Amino acid sequence: MALCSYSDVETFLQLDVDSSLQTNLTNTFIPYVDASIKRFLGYDIEQATFTEVFDGEEKKDLFLRHIPVQSITSVAEDAVTLTEGNENDFVSYSNGQLRRVAIRWSGIKPQNISVTYVGGYASADIPEQIKFTSARATARLFMTSLQTSAKADTGTVSSHLSDSSTQTGFDIALTERIGDYDVSYADVVIQALQPVLTTADMAVLQPFRSRFFV
Repeated sequence: MALCSYSDVETFLQLDVDSSLQTNLTNTFIPYVDASIKRFLGYDIEQATFTEVFDGEEKKDLFLRHIPVQSITSVAEDAVTLTEGNENDFVSYSNGQLRRVAIRWSGIKPQNISVTYVGGYASADIPEQIKFTSARATARLFMTSLQTSAKADTGTVSSHLSDSSTQTGFDIALTERIGDYDVSYADVVIQALQPVLTTADMAVLQPFRSRFFV
């Protein structure tokens, strides 16, 4: 499940791109941006079933990674299945917090607590801030690609290393003048490779970032 659609990207671009470019957006550009967003957030935000294993460290709370937590499927401590409820063994919160009732989680034992749960957002519930950050970042990446492509003549661009005697037809106008038409060309300067997510993007995403407590 993608965090945005090609139509969301078109909304930011205010362009109607053709079907082949829509396919490129869906299959290449959007997944690349979405992977960067998930890496920044620290978890996969699409709703799915996850299993996490914890070390027993006598803590009051455990924190699940994939939020929001929709439901708890099972919790086992030292191979004993626990029951959810305020009068039972533990309670859970949508922010990923799992609190032991009355006592603490078991003593220091490696990998002795297993939690299976449903976490993340359904497609229709992805927050607008995440959805449109994905679309905006994809639009920037896409426009950079189009701008570079627009500087080339039609036909295949080959490597200068394979044939240094032939011009590439890959020119960029440095200056233009309409009256008594005058134009000069410069070498193509590929835009500096910028991070996929800008500082502004990360500020918008910050409230949804995974939090870890001790």
